[in-house]
Amino acid sequence: MPEFTVCERGSPVTSAAPARAMLRGCRAEEDGERESHAGASLSVGPVSCDAIPELVARLFREDPALVDVIVQHFVDGPSGVVLSLREDLALVEYSRLREGVTAGRVAPFVAVLPTPIARYAELQRAVQRVHAVHGPCDLEFVGVERPRFVQLRPLTAPVELDAELSSTRMQLQELDVSRWGQVGYCVDLMEQPARDDALAALWAELLPLEVAPFAGRGADSAPLSMLKLGTQFYVDLDALKACSPTHLGAFRIGLRARRFLREAERALAARDALDPRAWMRHSIRLNLVWDLFAPHVPRWCRGLFKLRESVRARLFEAVPLGTRSPDIASCRRLTDTLERHDPSLTWIRCGPADSTGQLVVFGDFEAGPRFVFAGNVDAIPDGAVLVTRELYPELAPALSRVSAVLCEGGAIGSHLAILAREQRVPMKIQVSGLLGEATR
Repeated sequence: MPEFTVCERGSPVTSAAPARAMLRGCRAEEDGERESHAGASLSVGPVSCDAIPELVARLFREDPALVDVIVQHFVDGPSGVVLSLREDLALVEYSRLREGVTAGRVAPFVAVLPTPIARYAELQRAVQRVHAVHGPCDLEFVGVERPRFVQLRPLTAPVELDAELSSTRMQLQELDVSRWGQVGYCVDLMEQPARDDALAALWAELLPLEVAPFAGRGADSAPLSMLKLGTQFYVDLDALKACSPTHLGAFRIGLRARRFLREAERALAARDALDPRAWMRHSIRLNLVWDLFAPHVPRWCRGLFKLRESVRARLFEAVPLGTRSPDIASCRRLTDTLERHDPSLTWIRCGPADSTGQLVVFGDFEAGPRFVFAGNVDAIPDGAVLVTRELYPELAPALSRVSAVLCEGGAIGSHLAILAREQRVPMKIQVSGLLGEATR
Protein backbone atom coordinates (compact mmCIF):
# COMPACT_ATOMS: atom_id res chain seq x y z
CA MET A 1 0.00 0.00 0.00
CA PRO A 2 1.50 3.43 -0.93
CA GLU A 3 2.16 5.81 1.95
CA PHE A 4 -0.58 8.30 2.74
CA THR A 5 -1.60 11.06 5.16
CA VAL A 6 -5.10 12.16 6.19
CA CYS A 7 -6.06 15.85 6.18
CA GLU A 8 -9.13 16.44 8.37
CA ARG A 9 -11.46 19.36 7.76
CA GLY A 10 -10.17 22.44 9.59
CA SER A 11 -6.73 21.00 10.30
CA PRO A 12 -3.59 22.39 8.64
CA VAL A 13 -2.01 20.38 5.81
CA THR A 14 1.31 18.93 6.91
CA SER A 15 4.36 19.73 4.83
CA ALA A 16 5.52 16.09 4.76
CA ALA A 17 4.09 15.26 1.35
CA PRO A 18 5.28 13.11 -1.58
CA ALA A 19 6.74 14.59 -4.75
CA ARG A 20 3.60 13.50 -6.63
CA ALA A 21 0.34 12.59 -4.99
CA MET A 22 -3.29 11.58 -5.49
CA LEU A 23 -5.94 13.41 -3.45
CA ARG A 24 -9.13 11.53 -2.51
CA GLY A 25 -12.06 13.15 -0.77
CA CYS A 26 -13.92 11.00 1.80
CA ARG A 27 -17.41 11.40 3.31
CA ALA A 28 -18.64 10.02 6.60
CA GLU A 29 -21.33 7.85 5.00
CA GLU A 30 -19.19 6.30 2.28
CA ASP A 31 -19.14 2.79 3.76
CA GLY A 32 -22.31 1.41 5.32
CA GLU A 33 -23.57 -2.01 6.34
CA ARG A 34 -25.80 -2.38 3.28
CA GLU A 35 -24.17 -0.19 0.63
CA SER A 36 -20.84 1.45 -0.22
CA HIS A 37 -20.42 4.84 -1.88
CA ALA A 38 -16.67 4.90 -1.50
CA GLY A 39 -14.96 6.64 -4.37
CA ALA A 40 -18.01 8.78 -5.20
CA SER A 41 -16.28 11.93 -3.96
CA LEU A 42 -13.90 13.91 -6.09
CA SER A 43 -10.37 12.60 -6.66
CA VAL A 44 -7.56 14.73 -8.08
CA GLY A 45 -4.11 13.89 -9.36
CA PRO A 46 -1.39 13.28 -9.88
CA VAL A 47 -0.34 16.67 -8.52
CA SER A 48 2.97 18.13 -7.38
CA CYS A 49 3.87 18.63 -3.73
CA ASP A 50 3.51 22.44 -3.75
CA ALA A 51 -0.05 22.24 -5.15
CA ILE A 52 -1.37 20.01 -2.37
CA PRO A 53 -2.45 22.64 0.24
CA GLU A 54 -4.46 24.68 -2.25
CA LEU A 55 -6.14 21.60 -3.75
CA VAL A 56 -7.06 20.16 -0.35
CA ALA A 57 -8.71 23.48 0.52
CA ARG A 58 -10.57 23.43 -2.81
CA LEU A 59 -11.92 19.91 -2.23
CA PHE A 60 -13.30 20.90 1.19
CA ARG A 61 -14.78 24.07 -0.33
CA GLU A 62 -16.51 22.31 -3.24
CA ASP A 63 -17.97 19.47 -1.16
CA PRO A 64 -19.14 20.49 2.34
CA ALA A 65 -19.90 16.83 3.14
CA LEU A 66 -16.22 15.84 3.06
CA VAL A 67 -14.78 14.93 6.43
CA ASP A 68 -11.21 14.39 5.29
CA VAL A 69 -8.91 14.18 2.27
CA ILE A 70 -6.39 11.37 1.82
CA VAL A 71 -3.06 12.49 0.32
CA GLN A 72 -1.57 9.35 -1.16
CA HIS A 73 1.75 8.70 -2.87
CA PHE A 74 1.19 8.49 -6.62
CA VAL A 75 2.02 5.15 -8.26
CA ASP A 76 2.31 5.08 -12.06
CA GLY A 77 1.00 2.31 -14.28
CA PRO A 78 -2.24 0.71 -15.47
CA SER A 79 -4.80 1.32 -12.74
CA GLY A 80 -7.96 -0.58 -12.04
CA VAL A 81 -10.25 -2.46 -9.72
CA VAL A 82 -10.25 -6.06 -8.55
CA LEU A 83 -13.58 -7.40 -7.34
CA SER A 84 -12.56 -10.37 -5.23
CA LEU A 85 -15.82 -12.33 -5.15
CA ARG A 86 -14.69 -15.68 -3.82
CA GLU A 87 -11.43 -17.35 -2.91
CA ASP A 88 -11.38 -18.85 -6.42
CA LEU A 89 -12.99 -16.03 -8.44
CA ALA A 90 -12.08 -12.38 -9.05
CA LEU A 91 -12.90 -9.87 -11.78
CA VAL A 92 -10.22 -7.38 -12.85
CA GLU A 93 -10.93 -4.17 -14.78
CA TYR A 94 -8.08 -1.80 -15.59
CA SER A 95 -7.08 1.00 -17.91
CA ARG A 96 -4.68 3.89 -18.51
CA LEU A 97 -7.44 6.42 -19.15
CA ARG A 98 -6.72 8.02 -15.77
CA GLU A 99 -3.39 7.64 -14.09
CA GLY A 100 -3.29 6.21 -10.62
CA VAL A 101 -7.02 6.16 -9.87
CA THR A 102 -10.06 4.44 -11.34
CA ALA A 103 -13.16 6.36 -12.27
CA GLY A 104 -15.88 4.33 -14.00
CA ARG A 105 -14.36 2.63 -17.03
CA VAL A 106 -16.66 2.37 -20.01
CA ALA A 107 -14.85 -0.42 -21.84
CA PRO A 108 -11.77 -1.48 -19.85
CA PHE A 109 -9.33 -4.30 -20.22
CA VAL A 110 -10.57 -7.21 -18.17
CA ALA A 111 -9.38 -10.45 -16.62
CA VAL A 112 -11.06 -13.25 -14.74
CA LEU A 113 -8.91 -14.81 -12.02
CA PRO A 114 -7.60 -17.43 -11.65
CA THR A 115 -6.03 -17.63 -15.10
CA PRO A 116 -2.93 -19.35 -16.54
CA ILE A 117 -1.87 -16.12 -18.33
CA ALA A 118 1.55 -15.33 -16.87
CA ARG A 119 1.29 -11.55 -16.52
CA TYR A 120 -1.58 -11.87 -14.03
CA ALA A 121 0.28 -14.33 -11.76
CA GLU A 122 1.52 -11.83 -9.14
CA LEU A 123 -1.79 -9.97 -9.05
CA GLN A 124 -3.60 -13.28 -8.63
CA ARG A 125 -1.39 -14.32 -5.67
CA ALA A 126 -1.79 -10.91 -4.02
CA VAL A 127 -5.59 -10.94 -4.37
CA GLN A 128 -5.77 -14.40 -2.83
CA ARG A 129 -3.68 -13.24 0.15
CA VAL A 130 -5.93 -10.21 0.69
CA HIS A 131 -9.09 -12.28 0.32
CA ALA A 132 -7.89 -14.73 2.96
CA VAL A 133 -7.85 -11.85 5.47
CA HIS A 134 -10.71 -9.58 4.36
CA GLY A 135 -13.06 -11.87 2.43
CA PRO A 136 -15.06 -10.43 -0.53
CA CYS A 137 -13.67 -6.99 -1.24
CA ASP A 138 -13.11 -4.25 -3.78
CA LEU A 139 -9.43 -3.49 -4.36
CA GLU A 140 -8.07 -0.54 -6.31
CA PHE A 141 -4.63 -1.28 -7.69
CA VAL A 142 -1.89 0.16 -9.89
CA GLY A 143 0.29 -2.05 -12.07
CA VAL A 144 -0.67 -5.46 -13.41
CA GLU A 145 2.57 -7.43 -13.35
CA ARG A 146 3.90 -5.72 -10.19
CA PRO A 147 0.68 -4.56 -8.53
CA ARG A 148 0.32 -2.17 -5.59
CA PHE A 149 -3.02 -1.83 -3.86
CA VAL A 150 -4.08 1.76 -3.15
CA GLN A 151 -7.48 1.17 -1.56
CA LEU A 152 -9.55 -1.66 -0.07
CA ARG A 153 -13.28 -1.74 0.68
CA PRO A 154 -15.55 -4.62 1.68
CA LEU A 155 -18.05 -5.69 -0.96
CA THR A 156 -21.48 -4.66 0.35
CA ALA A 157 -23.62 -5.46 -2.70
CA PRO A 158 -23.86 -8.35 -5.15
CA VAL A 159 -21.72 -8.07 -8.29
CA GLU A 160 -23.05 -9.02 -11.72
CA LEU A 161 -20.31 -10.86 -13.60
CA ASP A 162 -20.61 -11.81 -17.26
CA ALA A 163 -17.88 -14.43 -16.93
CA GLU A 164 -18.01 -15.60 -20.56
CA LEU A 165 -17.73 -12.13 -22.08
CA SER A 166 -14.97 -11.13 -19.65
CA SER A 167 -13.05 -14.33 -20.35
CA THR A 168 -13.42 -13.82 -24.12
CA ARG A 169 -12.13 -10.25 -23.88
CA MET A 170 -9.19 -11.41 -21.78
CA GLN A 171 -8.19 -13.97 -24.42
CA LEU A 172 -8.56 -11.40 -27.22
CA GLN A 173 -6.29 -9.03 -25.28
CA GLU A 174 -3.46 -11.54 -25.61
CA LEU A 175 -3.55 -11.48 -29.43
CA ASP A 176 -1.22 -9.25 -31.46
CA VAL A 177 -4.01 -7.99 -33.71
CA SER A 178 -6.05 -5.13 -32.21
CA ARG A 179 -8.70 -4.72 -34.96
CA TRP A 180 -10.78 -7.67 -36.14
CA GLY A 181 -13.77 -7.40 -38.46
CA GLN A 182 -16.26 -9.49 -40.38
CA VAL A 183 -16.31 -9.02 -44.15
CA GLY A 184 -18.44 -10.83 -46.71
CA TYR A 185 -16.17 -13.84 -46.89
CA CYS A 186 -16.30 -14.25 -43.10
CA VAL A 187 -20.05 -14.69 -43.48
CA ASP A 188 -19.47 -17.21 -46.30
CA LEU A 189 -17.29 -19.25 -43.95
CA MET A 190 -19.94 -19.20 -41.24
CA GLU A 191 -22.41 -20.56 -43.79
CA GLN A 192 -20.06 -23.43 -44.75
CA PRO A 193 -19.17 -24.94 -41.34
CA ALA A 194 -18.36 -28.38 -42.76
CA ARG A 195 -15.61 -26.95 -45.02
CA ASP A 196 -14.53 -23.80 -43.22
CA ASP A 197 -11.04 -25.07 -42.34
CA ALA A 198 -9.79 -25.37 -45.93
CA LEU A 199 -11.81 -22.38 -47.19
CA ALA A 200 -10.43 -20.05 -44.52
CA ALA A 201 -6.83 -21.13 -45.12
CA LEU A 202 -7.09 -20.76 -48.92
CA TRP A 203 -8.74 -17.34 -48.78
CA ALA A 204 -6.28 -15.99 -46.20
CA GLU A 205 -3.34 -17.17 -48.33
CA LEU A 206 -4.53 -16.30 -51.84
CA LEU A 207 -6.39 -13.01 -51.39
CA PRO A 208 -3.22 -10.94 -50.73
CA LEU A 209 -1.51 -12.59 -53.72
CA GLU A 210 -4.43 -11.98 -56.09
CA VAL A 211 -4.94 -8.37 -54.98
CA ALA A 212 -1.22 -7.50 -54.96
CA PRO A 213 -1.15 -6.27 -58.63
CA PHE A 214 -3.95 -3.81 -57.79
CA ALA A 215 -2.86 -2.70 -54.30
CA GLY A 216 -0.54 0.14 -53.33
CA ARG A 217 3.20 -0.03 -52.92
CA GLY A 218 4.42 -2.03 -50.00
CA ALA A 219 1.35 -4.26 -49.89
CA ASP A 220 2.16 -7.36 -47.90
CA SER A 221 1.59 -10.70 -49.64
CA ALA A 222 1.72 -12.64 -46.35
CA PRO A 223 -1.42 -14.65 -45.48
CA LEU A 224 -4.09 -12.68 -43.64
CA SER A 225 -4.62 -13.36 -39.95
CA MET A 226 -8.03 -14.86 -39.28
CA LEU A 227 -9.81 -15.52 -36.00
CA LYS A 228 -12.60 -17.98 -35.29
CA LEU A 229 -14.53 -16.94 -32.21
CA GLY A 230 -17.14 -19.60 -31.46
CA THR A 231 -18.82 -19.91 -34.87
CA GLN A 232 -17.92 -16.38 -36.01
CA PHE A 233 -15.01 -15.57 -38.32
CA TYR A 234 -13.01 -12.34 -38.23
CA VAL A 235 -10.09 -11.00 -40.29
CA ASP A 236 -7.28 -8.60 -39.38
CA LEU A 237 -8.76 -5.31 -40.64
CA ASP A 238 -5.47 -3.41 -40.86
CA ALA A 239 -3.82 -6.17 -42.92
CA LEU A 240 -6.93 -6.42 -45.11
CA LYS A 241 -6.91 -2.66 -45.73
CA ALA A 242 -3.21 -2.78 -46.68
CA CYS A 243 -3.91 -5.28 -49.46
CA SER A 244 -7.07 -3.58 -50.77
CA PRO A 245 -7.17 -2.18 -54.32
CA THR A 246 -6.22 1.48 -54.80
CA HIS A 247 -8.20 3.79 -57.13
CA LEU A 248 -5.71 3.03 -59.91
CA GLY A 249 -5.97 -0.66 -59.01
CA ALA A 250 -9.77 -0.53 -59.36
CA PHE A 251 -9.32 0.95 -62.84
CA ARG A 252 -7.00 -1.93 -63.75
CA ILE A 253 -9.53 -4.45 -62.42
CA GLY A 254 -12.13 -2.85 -64.70
CA LEU A 255 -9.82 -3.32 -67.70
CA ARG A 256 -9.34 -7.00 -66.86
CA ALA A 257 -12.93 -7.73 -65.85
CA ARG A 258 -14.01 -9.42 -69.10
CA ARG A 259 -10.87 -11.55 -69.11
CA PHE A 260 -11.59 -12.72 -65.56
CA LEU A 261 -15.15 -13.63 -66.58
CA ARG A 262 -14.04 -15.54 -69.71
CA GLU A 263 -11.47 -17.54 -67.74
CA ALA A 264 -14.08 -18.53 -65.14
CA GLU A 265 -16.60 -19.48 -67.87
CA ARG A 266 -14.01 -21.66 -69.64
CA ALA A 267 -13.14 -23.42 -66.36
CA LEU A 268 -16.81 -24.18 -65.73
CA ALA A 269 -17.41 -25.37 -69.30
CA ALA A 270 -14.38 -27.65 -69.30
CA ARG A 271 -15.68 -29.52 -66.26
CA ASP A 272 -12.05 -30.20 -65.37
CA ALA A 273 -11.35 -31.31 -61.83
CA LEU A 274 -9.49 -28.12 -61.00
CA ASP A 275 -7.76 -28.04 -57.66
CA PRO A 276 -9.30 -25.88 -54.90
CA ARG A 277 -6.60 -23.23 -55.27
CA ALA A 278 -7.60 -22.57 -58.88
CA TRP A 279 -11.29 -22.28 -57.98
CA MET A 280 -10.44 -19.95 -55.09
CA ARG A 281 -8.45 -17.70 -57.46
CA HIS A 282 -11.44 -17.53 -59.85
CA SER A 283 -13.74 -16.77 -56.92
CA ILE A 284 -11.52 -13.95 -55.61
CA ARG A 285 -11.19 -12.35 -59.05
CA LEU A 286 -14.95 -12.46 -59.65
CA ASN A 287 -15.52 -10.90 -56.22
CA LEU A 288 -13.14 -8.07 -57.14
CA VAL A 289 -15.18 -7.43 -60.28
CA TRP A 290 -18.44 -7.73 -58.34
CA ASP A 291 -17.34 -5.20 -55.71
CA LEU A 292 -16.37 -2.78 -58.48
CA PHE A 293 -19.45 -3.01 -60.71
CA ALA A 294 -22.39 -4.25 -58.59
CA PRO A 295 -23.22 -0.84 -57.06
CA HIS A 296 -23.17 0.89 -60.46
CA VAL A 297 -24.23 -1.61 -63.16
CA PRO A 298 -26.84 -3.88 -61.52
CA ARG A 299 -28.30 -5.14 -64.84
CA TRP A 300 -24.92 -6.35 -66.11
CA CYS A 301 -24.20 -7.91 -62.71
CA ARG A 302 -27.12 -10.34 -62.85
CA GLY A 303 -25.10 -12.60 -65.11
CA LEU A 304 -22.00 -11.97 -63.06
CA PHE A 305 -23.86 -13.06 -59.91
CA LYS A 306 -24.85 -16.39 -61.47
CA LEU A 307 -21.30 -16.95 -62.70
CA ARG A 308 -19.88 -16.09 -59.29
CA GLU A 309 -22.29 -18.47 -57.55
CA SER A 310 -21.44 -21.28 -60.00
CA VAL A 311 -17.73 -20.85 -59.28
CA ARG A 312 -18.41 -20.82 -55.54
CA ALA A 313 -20.38 -24.06 -55.87
CA ARG A 314 -17.46 -25.73 -57.67
CA LEU A 315 -15.08 -24.39 -55.04
CA PHE A 316 -17.17 -25.89 -52.26
CA GLU A 317 -17.20 -29.24 -54.10
CA ALA A 318 -13.42 -29.17 -54.55
CA VAL A 319 -12.28 -28.36 -51.02
CA PRO A 320 -11.99 -31.21 -48.49
CA LEU A 321 -14.35 -31.50 -45.57
CA GLY A 322 -13.00 -30.25 -42.26
CA THR A 323 -14.22 -27.90 -39.56
CA ARG A 324 -11.77 -25.42 -38.10
CA SER A 325 -11.58 -25.49 -34.32
CA PRO A 326 -12.37 -22.15 -32.68
CA ASP A 327 -9.38 -20.06 -31.65
CA ILE A 328 -11.51 -18.87 -28.73
CA ALA A 329 -14.50 -20.91 -27.61
CA SER A 330 -17.58 -18.73 -27.14
CA CYS A 331 -21.32 -19.29 -27.18
CA ARG A 332 -21.97 -15.53 -27.29
CA ARG A 333 -22.35 -13.83 -30.64
CA LEU A 334 -20.32 -10.62 -30.61
CA THR A 335 -20.45 -7.47 -32.71
CA ASP A 336 -19.04 -7.59 -36.25
CA THR A 337 -16.03 -5.45 -35.25
CA LEU A 338 -13.68 -6.09 -32.33
CA GLU A 339 -11.34 -3.20 -31.62
CA ARG A 340 -9.11 -2.21 -28.72
CA HIS A 341 -7.04 0.89 -28.01
CA ASP A 342 -3.75 -0.37 -26.66
CA PRO A 343 -2.27 2.96 -25.44
CA SER A 344 -5.19 3.43 -23.01
CA LEU A 345 -5.79 -0.30 -22.41
CA THR A 346 -9.46 -0.04 -23.30
CA TRP A 347 -11.93 -1.78 -25.58
CA ILE A 348 -13.50 0.47 -28.18
CA ARG A 349 -15.78 -2.24 -29.54
CA CYS A 350 -16.19 -5.72 -28.15
CA GLY A 351 -19.56 -6.71 -26.79
CA PRO A 352 -22.63 -8.82 -27.48
CA ALA A 353 -24.41 -8.12 -30.75
CA ASP A 354 -27.42 -6.05 -29.77
CA SER A 355 -29.20 -5.67 -33.09
CA THR A 356 -32.92 -6.47 -33.14
CA GLY A 357 -32.54 -7.70 -36.68
CA GLN A 358 -32.18 -6.48 -40.24
CA LEU A 359 -35.19 -6.88 -42.51
CA VAL A 360 -34.49 -8.49 -45.89
CA VAL A 361 -38.10 -9.11 -46.98
CA PHE A 362 -41.07 -7.68 -45.07
CA GLY A 363 -43.69 -10.15 -43.85
CA ASP A 364 -45.33 -12.01 -40.97
CA PHE A 365 -42.78 -13.79 -38.79
CA GLU A 366 -45.42 -15.32 -36.51
CA ALA A 367 -47.44 -17.11 -39.20
CA GLY A 368 -46.80 -20.77 -38.49
CA PRO A 369 -44.94 -22.77 -35.87
CA ARG A 370 -41.25 -22.03 -35.43
CA PHE A 371 -38.82 -24.75 -36.51
CA VAL A 372 -35.17 -24.64 -35.46
CA PHE A 373 -32.89 -25.96 -38.18
CA ALA A 374 -30.48 -28.59 -36.84
CA GLY A 375 -28.91 -29.86 -40.06
CA ASN A 376 -31.71 -31.89 -41.71
CA VAL A 377 -33.39 -29.93 -44.51
CA ASP A 378 -35.97 -32.68 -45.14
CA ALA A 379 -37.25 -32.33 -41.57
CA ILE A 380 -38.37 -28.72 -42.11
CA PRO A 381 -42.20 -28.77 -42.12
CA ASP A 382 -44.21 -26.88 -44.72
CA GLY A 383 -45.47 -23.49 -43.59
CA ALA A 384 -43.07 -23.21 -40.66
CA VAL A 385 -41.12 -20.12 -39.62
CA LEU A 386 -37.58 -21.37 -40.14
CA VAL A 387 -35.15 -20.38 -37.39
CA THR A 388 -31.47 -20.84 -38.21
CA ARG A 389 -28.05 -19.77 -36.98
CA GLU A 390 -26.73 -18.93 -40.48
CA LEU A 391 -28.11 -18.76 -44.04
CA TYR A 392 -26.69 -22.15 -45.00
CA PRO A 393 -26.75 -22.76 -48.80
CA GLU A 394 -28.41 -26.17 -48.35
CA LEU A 395 -31.54 -24.37 -47.09
CA ALA A 396 -32.27 -23.01 -50.58
CA PRO A 397 -34.70 -25.84 -51.57
CA ALA A 398 -36.74 -25.23 -48.41
CA LEU A 399 -37.39 -21.55 -49.12
CA SER A 400 -40.37 -22.30 -51.34
CA ARG A 401 -42.23 -24.13 -48.57
CA VAL A 402 -41.56 -22.11 -45.42
CA SER A 403 -43.62 -19.09 -44.34
CA ALA A 404 -40.65 -17.01 -43.17
CA VAL A 405 -36.99 -17.16 -42.14
CA LEU A 406 -35.40 -15.78 -38.95
CA CYS A 407 -31.60 -15.93 -38.81
CA GLU A 408 -29.22 -15.14 -35.97
CA GLY A 409 -26.41 -14.32 -38.43
CA GLY A 410 -26.57 -13.87 -42.17
CA ALA A 411 -25.78 -11.06 -44.59
CA ILE A 412 -27.80 -9.00 -47.07
CA GLY A 413 -25.58 -10.12 -49.97
CA SER A 414 -25.63 -13.85 -49.21
CA HIS A 415 -27.06 -16.36 -51.68
CA LEU A 416 -30.09 -17.20 -49.56
CA ALA A 417 -30.96 -13.55 -48.92
CA ILE A 418 -30.96 -12.88 -52.66
CA LEU A 419 -33.20 -15.90 -53.28
CA ALA A 420 -35.58 -14.73 -50.54
CA ARG A 421 -35.95 -11.37 -52.28
CA GLU A 422 -36.59 -13.05 -55.61
CA GLN A 423 -39.19 -15.44 -54.15
CA ARG A 424 -40.68 -12.83 -51.73
CA VAL A 425 -40.13 -15.03 -48.68
CA PRO A 426 -40.21 -12.93 -45.48
CA MET A 427 -36.71 -12.89 -44.00
CA LYS A 428 -35.05 -11.15 -41.09
CA ILE A 429 -31.34 -11.62 -40.36
CA GLN A 430 -28.90 -10.70 -37.56
CA VAL A 431 -31.49 -11.28 -34.86
CA SER A 432 -29.35 -11.46 -31.72
CA GLY A 433 -29.99 -14.10 -29.08
CA LEU A 434 -32.32 -16.07 -31.33
CA LEU A 435 -30.67 -19.39 -30.58
CA GLY A 436 -28.78 -21.02 -27.76
CA GLU A 437 -25.58 -23.01 -28.18
CA ALA A 438 -27.32 -26.29 -29.02
CA THR A 439 -28.12 -25.77 -32.70
CA ARG A 440 -25.83 -26.62 -35.61
